[in-house]
Amino acid sequence: MDLSGFFDNMSHDLLQRAIERHVQEKWAKMYITRWLNAPIEDRKGNKRSRDGKGTPQGGVISPLLANLFLHYAFDKWFEITSPNLCFVRYADDIIVHSNSQTEAEEVLIAIKKRLGKCKLELNEKKTRIVYCKKDHRKDKFKTVKFDFLGFSFQPRPASNHGKELFLSYDCAISRKSENKIMEVFRKLKFHHWTSYDLSRIAQVLNPKIRGWINYFGKFKMHKLSRIFLILNGRLIRWAVNKYKRFGHSFAKAGRWLRNLAVCYPGLFVHWQYGFQFV
Repeated sequence: MDLSGFFDNMSHDLLQRAIERHVQEKWAKMYITRWLNAPIEDRKGNKRSRDGKGTPQGGVISPLLANLFLHYAFDKWFEITSPNLCFVRYADDIIVHSNSQTEAEEVLIAIKKRLGKCKLELNEKKTRIVYCKKDHRKDKFKTVKFDFLGFSFQPRPASNHGKELFLSYDCAISRKSENKIMEVFRKLKFHHWTSYDLSRIAQVLNPKIRGWINYFGKFKMHKLSRIFLILNGRLIRWAVNKYKRFGHSFAKAGRWLRNLAVCYPGLFVHWQYGFQFV
């Protein structure tokens, strides 16, 4: 589930009730109230009031206030009304686990009513019931896949220690996350940085590469191969643009970089993990 315009529609009245419950310091409550009531200013300098709802997205205290609000609007309510079910929530992205389609539909209706009482509503386009199809769950259902926190959860082939194949339900980097990383490559245009040497390019890219591997590499790291195949391809383009001795030959530049990756695997972080040249 995803909440529609959550940060813009969070009720100040309901939030203040939660704040009163947890914050005793008057000066802290004063600053929180000022923060919530601060007018919104667009890029043209036009200002408008918040009309008793919303908190600035990207504001340093907004995630804390959002979690405090949903702790009572959803978390505690769900624990009381559905004690036998589990859920996972990150900000306003929520997954609820149920045991059957009927139960999922009933829970979804109850959640909609609860959120309505809290002056919120679900984003219908991003909210769906998903069947977690795997080897022993073979029913037919239209939706068997969902994305959460940059990962795609779906049926995937797996093996029992390399012996027999079976259908599992597992996660890996989502296609949307892949496309966002590709967009970073496109915006940087590092294949045109002919004034830089390769170590300087590595210095710029490695913090980003390390972050992607540390996060998305936790599950099915080999699924990152497509990203780093494209990254290596752009490094080849950089070599062709920089060195005339390759004579615009991508094959020659590729062989040069392949040998470099073997001799200096620590130059780029993804080379250290085996994502070198095929």
